[in-house]
Amino acid sequence: MDYRKYSEDELRDYGIWRVSLPTMKKEVKLLDEVTVNAINYAADRVDGTGPFDNEDFLLSKMIEKDDKIKNIKFIENKINCIEEA
Repeated sequence: MDYRKYSEDELRDYGIWRVSLPTMKKEVKLLDEVTVNAINYAADRVDGTGPFDNEDFLLSKMIEKDDKIKNIKFIENKINCIEEA
């Protein structure tokens, strides 16, 4: 393994992470504010195939938020490790 190349890549990523981390946190806050119209069970489909699936939309936003939070934690951990080194 080329440790010099690995270190250079990590430091390059560190610079990108430091800049993008605040934006990622803002995106998570925006996902908290996602709302949908009231559910009309006569018209809304709940099988995930229709264009007006409020449940499907909310679930996808919840999954997206969870993924972003995991990425933020991973990046914060990497940043801390680099700064400690």
